[in-house]
Amino acid sequence: MKKVVSLFVIALLMVSCNQEAILVETPEVTPEVARPIGFDTFVDKSSRADVNNSTALNDFYPSFNVYGWKTVEGTPTKIFDNHEVSYVGDADTYARDYAAEWGEEFVAGWYYKNLRYWDKMASAYQFCAYAPVAASADVDCNENGQITIGSATAPVTVETKNLMATPAEKLAFTGFEYDYMTAVSTQTLDKVSLNFQHLQAKLNIRIRLNESVTTAQAVTITEIGVHNLGNEGYYDNKATEGVVSGWKLTTADADYVPAVTTDYPINGSDSKSGYYVLEQLILPQTIQKAATAEPSLSEFTEACLYVEYTIGDEKFKSFSPLANIFSTSADTTYNLEGGKQYTINIIVGPSPIEFTVDVAEWADAVESNKEMN
Repeated sequence: MKKVVSLFVIALLMVSCNQEAILVETPEVTPEVARPIGFDTFVDKSSRADVNNSTALNDFYPSFNVYGWKTVEGTPTKIFDNHEVSYVGDADTYARDYAAEWGEEFVAGWYYKNLRYWDKMASAYQFCAYAPVAASADVDCNENGQITIGSATAPVTVETKNLMATPAEKLAFTGFEYDYMTAVSTQTLDKVSLNFQHLQAKLNIRIRLNESVTTAQAVTITEIGVHNLGNEGYYDNKATEGVVSGWKLTTADADYVPAVTTDYPINGSDSKSGYYVLEQLILPQTIQKAATAEPSLSEFTEACLYVEYTIGDEKFKSFSPLANIFSTSADTTYNLEGGKQYTINIIVGPSPIEFTVDVAEWADAVESNKEMN
């Protein structure tokens, strides 16, 4: 009996020792550090020129606004509500405004205040962003990726600004105050890559002297203007009816492209032949063709280009319908689409005015180095 009890006691001690060994060798579980949501941005088409033809968003605007939702158990919850994200390229600014929250060594990039963190329970994230921030009163986004700018009752007006303050051989590309750009991103637990797209179109006008002109008299452009283009509308990236590139026109006949009225000589020693004289944002829209494309002394009811110039003391002028200039097809309409630039080369001489045109997307995008995490 004593022998049986002794064996039982030994067995119990062995179990006790094994349990103790297991408890001692089991490591403590270290909670995973929450990761803040960061942003990485680039622009799909460049609209300002520098050495690298930059597609970095911070070369357009110093900040953008973002909306964001996370979906948990099928229910979307807003986590960013028109929240401003700023580009910080100065270590002192970062140390003063952001270091306490981000708590990491400074790297130039996009930062915001009141950090949001990735939720592993979320099945999806949806982000909408726009620039410039100055347009915040006109912009809204929802959890379905729908972005609206303005409305039928409160349309927006495109910026009436000619970047070509003086004629130049190259486009100015110095940026616009209201060059609306938006981005949509759907992803989970990764840095948010936002590809901003230009929503408006751009019109460029360049002048050139006809090669056949041999006159010693001064040939001078006295005025160039665009008539009957719509300048007011609203944007909805999910809309399909009556829109061009997401824009629906509300004003169909405004003369919002500023006229070039400064005299530009296009022959002689100070010739501006081959120079751009206008670079202007326009609202994407459908324009009508006229029954005749021939220049006329009377303004067309359709969108048209007005040119006035002098050879010596003699004045010449004409109107030409824009849709007829850009398209020779049998279609009765022509679309001026967002994200494209339209260049009209005006060739001036004693014979009827000639045109050549070019329609192209803005410069191809390259990803900029804006990693946040």
